[in-house]
Amino acid sequence: MKIRTCRGVWAVGGLLVAAAIVGAGSVAAGAAPVTIAALQGNTAVAAYGGVAAWSDYDTAEKSWNVLVRRDGQISTTSVPSAGKAIEVAVGPGPSGPQVLAYLSCAGKCHLVVSALNGSDPRAIPGTQGASHPTVWGERVA
Repeated sequence: MKIRTCRGVWAVGGLLVAAAIVGAGSVAAGAAPVTIAALQGNTAVAAYGGVAAWSDYDTAEKSWNVLVRRDGQISTTSVPSAGKAIEVAVGPGPSGPQVLAYLSCAGKCHLVVSALNGSDPRAIPGTQGASHPTVWGERVA
């Protein structure tokens, strides 16, 4: 199975930027990057199917939260905040719609899969000590 990645969203110098997306994830020729969020810390951005997810630092709460951008709107999920950046991925779930896969590190890190808003979290058995989560259908790692 070939996994496609979105090349149109990335983090640069504390800013989350995106190029204009056309069709199935291709970047429009000559499209200039557009800032879509100011980031408070170093973080990776995961994207699939028009959805981007990342972990960002909340300076007031002194904690990291998972944010999702979908349909041009950025929202904070109900994924529990953490003292360090939360590794997060977005991909298709078993029934098709996108889901989040993230590491919950209260104690030993383990993989959790949830809806895009963080609801319905399901801890994945046997993933203690995991890192760099990914999800594709019924496969998680």
